[in-house]
Amino acid sequence: MTQGELAQVADLSMLTVSKAERGTLVDVSTVKKLAEALGVDVGALYSRDIEQALTYQSVFISYGTPDEDFAARLYRETFFFPKTARPGDKLHRTMSEGVRDYDRVLLVCSKSSLERPGVLHELELVLAREAQEGGADILIPVTLDGYIYSGWKPVREDVATQIRARVILSFEGSLQGGPEFDARFARLLTSLEVRPEF
Repeated sequence: MTQGELAQVADLSMLTVSKAERGTLVDVSTVKKLAEALGVDVGALYSRDIEQALTYQSVFISYGTPDEDFAARLYRETFFFPKTARPGDKLHRTMSEGVRDYDRVLLVCSKSSLERPGVLHELELVLAREAQEGGADILIPVTLDGYIYSGWKPVREDVATQIRARVILSFEGSLQGGPEFDARFARLLTSLEVRPEF
């Protein structure tokens, strides 16, 4: 069973399943769901030393509404606007807080998202935060259609230059899920790992 299949059967996120598979501490309800889905003894899920466990940074997903289905696949352990935003909060403030309060910002780079004023605003906020934090690596760009390379011409050309100067993870050809999506998602998880310091 793949991580994606296990996540679906257990009604958990891929990130949560990955945490459990690596031996990271997860809550009791997660352990019970995984045990039931796998048909194994709960103790078998804790096969690694706790000291070698991995944890993950929190993530805010910046995307345009047409890419919501893709963003939803990445959701569970991140800020996903339709599920996380509080009714009545001002949109501008909600997005600014997300960019400010989460460890990393995942930017969905597609024509649908990069043409949205809200996404561009979030992008400028995260670039400013990186500069304020001494060049910190906060932004993680992922591409769905290659528009970031061949068609995107924002008003501020320096913004495009800053994004293109990074490793951009491509999800092209894997948007419908399956093994290819799972492999790319696993690669994304590696950039969010926080390894314990000894």
